Amino acid sequence: MKISELNYAKIRTMILDRAYYYPRRMRRILLGIATFVIKKYKIRYKDIEIVVHVSTNSDLDRARGGYEKFVVDQIYDSLCVDNNEIVYYEIGACIGINSLIVSKMVRDKKGTCVAFEPSPANFDTIAKSVLENDIKNIILIPFAISNESNLSKLYLAKPKISSGQGGHSLRYLDYHKESHFIRVPKMSLDDAIKILELPVPTFISLDVESHEEEVLEGMEELLYHPKLKNIIIEINGTRDPHGSKVTDILKKAGYYIKDYKASGPRAVVHCMVNYEKTEN
Repeated sequence: MKISELNYAKIRTMILDRAYYYPRRMRRILLGIATFVIKKYKIRYKDIEIVVHVSTNSDLDRARGGYEKFVVDQIYDSLCVDNNEIVYYEIGACIGINSLIVSKMVRDKKGTCVAFEPSPANFDTIAKSVLENDIKNIILIPFAISNESNLSKLYLAKPKISSGQGGHSLRYLDYHKESHFIRVPKMSLDDAIKILELPVPTFISLDVESHEEEVLEGMEELLYHPKLKNIIIEINGTRDPHGSKVTDILKKAGYYIKDYKASGPRAVVHCMVNYEKTEN
């Protein structure tokens, strides 16, 4: 028997509303049931609506608010004061929620999004969501971005790779294990733009789990391109971006800290920083 749309919505709401009141183990069970029932999740941002495919608890957590709204807000604010065409690069896209929202946000102005995601599980989810939303102005690239172009180990946050997982990195971190990795292609951003003939970005966001310096090294030419105006970076290990190595690198290239949002006291220590190019 098919579940009607009304009953489907009621079941979804009932499970999700109750899940977060239970202990962690029971919550995971309820979220697993919700994921099995839901399959897709609607996200609203202002007047924009997208549908995200969910196949794991991690997908569902991200769809329910685990994406970086700070990034989307910064691009939205920029659109309000700038009528120029926006080309947005999301490096470390995970399941691509930012790119999906921004692609709808900029399509009336002939804007484009380019999403880079090396995890096969996450990439598959992005592709399904792009098809579901009938988005034409997004380019998906299954590569990691770094300071050189070759094959590399992508260290996994968990032994079994699945959709929605974050924490994967080309850099070996203290929560990784040597045996938990997959090999993925990586490219410098300068090479990717030339070889793949990509449009030059006006906005870039980076969430690459402590691999930021290598990414910036691989975009030495792009940093000075007049079209690139903003770079939004998640910097791990600090709640104050002033004096960080990333900030020092970008200052030399003519960028200043326009805005930033630090994680709360109970969160993993990091901050999201919007660097804007100084007008000459």
